[in-house]
Amino acid sequence: MSWTAALCEPLISTSRRAQLDAQMRDRVNASHLWAATFFGGMIADAVRTLPGEDPWRHMSAKIRVGQIELTRGEIPRPPEVTGALLRGQAFGAPDAGKDLVDLTPGDPSSAVASAALAEGLNPVSAVVVAFATDGWRHAGEVLRSVPTGGRDLFDTGAEALRWALWRRRVYVGLDDPMTMLSGMQWAWRAQQVAESGEMELADSEKELVAQSIADYSIPAGSYERYRLG
Repeated sequence: MSWTAALCEPLISTSRRAQLDAQMRDRVNASHLWAATFFGGMIADAVRTLPGEDPWRHMSAKIRVGQIELTRGEIPRPPEVTGALLRGQAFGAPDAGKDLVDLTPGDPSSAVASAALAEGLNPVSAVVVAFATDGWRHAGEVLRSVPTGGRDLFDTGAEALRWALWRRRVYVGLDDPMTMLSGMQWAWRAQQVAESGEMELADSEKELVAQSIADYSIPAGSYERYRLG
C-alpha cells in the first residue's frame, strides 16, 4: 500500500507525499468503517508489540461524543474529559517520549529521534493509542465515534498511527518490516469488514493477527534496558 510506504520512507518527495495523503483521504471518505478498521488494526499492531511493561500500554482514557462514552483503565483514573492519561498526566505533549529519548535541550523538533512528536497529539488520537492496547476493534470503535467527515477521521487515525509507530521504532529502528506487512494486511482486512458491514474478522484472520503480534513483539524487559534515568 503506497500510503503505508510513505510512513517507512522519509525521503519521499513533498509533492508525492501530499498526493498519497489526498488519495488516502478519499479512501477514508468512501468508507468510515474501512478507515476505522485499517487505522485501528495498524495502531493496535504497533502498540501491542511494545514490551508489556511499556507505560504506553497502560494508559487510562475516555472519549465522550454526544451520548457515546467509552472508557478504559482504572489506575490512573480516566480523565473527566476526552483524552488519555499516562502516569497520571495528560498524554499527547511533545515530551511524551522523554523516558526513552533524550530531549535536552528541550526542543523535540530539533532532533531526528523526537521530531515526530513535536506538534503534540490531539486528545482523540491520544485515546485511540490508549485503547489500542486492548486490540484493533477497541481502537477502531474510538475512531468510529469521530462524528464528522473523512478529513477528521483521517487526521485522527494518521496522527495516532504516527505516534504508535514512533514508539515502536525507538526500540527496533526505522527499518521495521512490520509496518509494511501490517499496512498490507489491514488494508485487505478493512476491505472485507467494509463489504460485510460488520466490525468482525474471520477466525482464520484472528489467528493471523495474533501470530503477527507474537512474531513482532519486542521482548519483555526491553523498556527497562532502554529507559533513561
